[in-house]
Order: sequence, then structure tokens, then C-alpha cells
Amino acid sequence: MAEPVSEAAVPLLRSVGRADAQLEKLLPERDSLQRVLGHLESVTTEPLLVEEAFERRRLWQDAGLFYSNSGRLLEAIELF
Repeated sequence: MAEPVSEAAVPLLRSVGRADAQLEKLLPERDSLQRVLGHLESVTTEPLLVEEAFERRRLWQDAGLFYSNSGRLLEAIELF
């Protein structure tokens, strides 16, 4: 079941969705952290980590910020 998405988190969810539609669907779900982490780990390769480091691709960061901006701070901390 999806949690309501706060107005502050909507742009982050859209940003994630442009890069990964499955992650966009997972993030708003209640208790989604383990599924989100599993998904991120399965799609993250060494070249993609380089993209994350230079912030050309920000799935990990935006997923954590989505949790934070949704008031789901424990999930944000665990993801970061």
C-alpha cells in the first residue's frame, strides 16, 4: 500500500522515475526500504557508481531524500 506523497517529495519521485520506473513505484510504499535497497543493489554497477559519485545519476541520493522529505527519517538514514 502506497503512503501519501508529500508535496516536497514529488519532484524527487519524478526524478527517480525518469531513471527507474520500478524504483518510482517502490518508494511510496509502506515499509519499502528493504525492497528499495534490494532493487538499488541489483541495478547498481561499477560504471553507475561513478555516475552517482559525479551526480550525473542520483538514484541513491534522490531515494534517500525522498524518504527524508516524506518524513520517513529512519528509512532515509538507513539508505544513506
